[in-house]
Amino acid sequence: MKFLRNHWYDVCGIIAVLTCIVLAVLWRQMDFIRILLTLNFIVVLLHQFEEYRFPGGGPAMANSSLRRGETIYDRYPLNQNNAMIGNLFISFTLYLIPIFFPNLLWLGIAPALLGLVQIFPHVFVAWIGLKKFYTPGFLTVALGHIPIAIIYFHYISVNNLVSVRDWIISVVYFLVYMGLSQVVFYKLLAPKDSKYPFPEEELNRFHMLEKVRALKKSNTERV
Repeated sequence: MKFLRNHWYDVCGIIAVLTCIVLAVLWRQMDFIRILLTLNFIVVLLHQFEEYRFPGGGPAMANSSLRRGETIYDRYPLNQNNAMIGNLFISFTLYLIPIFFPNLLWLGIAPALLGLVQIFPHVFVAWIGLKKFYTPGFLTVALGHIPIAIIYFHYISVNNLVSVRDWIISVVYFLVYMGLSQVVFYKLLAPKDSKYPFPEEELNRFHMLEKVRALKKSNTERV
């Protein structure tokens, strides 16, 4: 389990590559919706790789932005354990399951919605919070999740595949899913004295720990 906590995002990167190979082999046999759902699954795995491995630094950025008061960069509210469990759970439920049920559009709408929502924390954190143009995860959101979501929504709309009922079910499903996820991953699995801190090497990838510490110091001095 320790190995997985340290390398789950590397495993996700490998799965993304393997899924790309499978997609290339089966491309002609797959309908357009299933292709889009598969691409979205690949992108979320690459998104996690971008945040945690290369360029990395996502944990320090997250813990700096999620807490306005006390900041424990290496373990609160994000620690190695809830980061692993939360990301893997979302990837292999919210994103993977719809691939096997492409006709259940409400299942596919939910991860597409999450892809669109992702742009807000990345833009607000990067351009407003950290005053940086780029933060880890931004590229896969901007070049992957956003265009895939737009194409998916456009396709199911212009082809009259989606009903009002699908939209309602999906939005409710999405809100309940994300609400419960927040409670479990950022409350129940996020103690301040977590036994699963991020090592400094992982925190400071892309020099993110240095950047958020410098920004916090600068804001404190101005106050």
